[in-house]
This record gives sequence, C-alpha cells and structure tokens, in this order.
Amino acid sequence: MIALGIFIFVVFLFSYLRKRSTREQREAQEQFWQRENEANHTRRQDISGLPYINIPLEQFPVGIFEDDALKEDEKKLLALSEKKILNLGGITNTELKLLYGAANLPALSEYDQNFTLLCRTLVTYAGPLKDNVAKSLYKVKSTMCNCGVVSIPELQEKARLTLVSSTSIVEGGYHDVVLKTHGASAQNG
Repeated sequence: MIALGIFIFVVFLFSYLRKRSTREQREAQEQFWQRENEANHTRRQDISGLPYINIPLEQFPVGIFEDDALKEDEKKLLALSEKKILNLGGITNTELKLLYGAANLPALSEYDQNFTLLCRTLVTYAGPLKDNVAKSLYKVKSTMCNCGVVSIPELQEKARLTLVSSTSIVEGGYHDVVLKTHGASAQNG
C-alpha cells in the first residue's frame, strides 16, 4: 500500500514538473517570437558611425616575400581593405535587427563575414610570415651592427647602398638584390 502511494506521488510529481517545464518553454518561445516580431518592424537606422575595422596595409610587409601562400593572403587582405568590416560576434540577428533595423541585416551580416574572413586570412598569413620576419629581422640587426647604429632611424640616416658583384651575391646569399641590366653588378634594396 505504501509503495502504491509513493508510485502515485512520483507520477504526480513528474506530471507537475513536465507541465511546468512545458509552460516555461512556451513562455520563452512566445517571448522570442514577440521580440522577433518587434525586430522585424524596427526601422532602418544609420550604420555609418559603427566601429568599422580598417586594415592598415601600409604597416604590413606586403610584396616583400616570394612565398606563394603569402602572396595569396596579401591579395585577400588587399580585397578586404576595400570592404566594410565589423566584428558582430556575440550579437544575435534579432538584436541586430532591434538595434539597426531589419533592412540593415544583410549588410551587417556581410560586414561580419568580412571580419571572419579577415581573421582566417591573418592566421594563415602569420604562419609563413613569422618565419620570414625572423630571418629578415636577423638580417636587419646584422646590417645595423655592420653600420654601427643602434636604431632604425639612425640606420635610415647612415646606411648607404653599395654596388656588389654577382659573385658576392651568390656567395653571400643576399636577398632582395636586383641585378643591373648594364653589367654584372647589383644594387642592394
């Protein structure tokens, strides 16, 4: 008899909890659709003042390295530098529509996709770039020691271009050296 009472109590408890859960879920769903309806009727807002991301290409070592992967990433960065980029991570479409109007959602989505592409491109760009920058930095430091300078501005002031023979280029392993067409000499640059 006690077991039957416990069983009936457990059945009523589960029934009560299920109804409460269903009611809470229904209320949450109604709130969602109410917000979504309000968002869909929000007028277009001005989005020109948003914190758009600008890519400072002049600060990137673009065109310096011969790596094909880097060149491809540089093309992507160049294309992205001409587009609007926004980081809208963590903001739902409903929130975007409430803030800026439903009519701006396609443009804002595109700007956020540009941000995602920028992040992916920078990650792949940084991989090969890291190795090449370390090599180039070593060469710059070595050149600074050879010139007897301790800063980049001082190097820019005191450094002089020197013509070297093609044999020196081959034996020294220099990079970024352009052979002159008028002779067998080269210019370091």
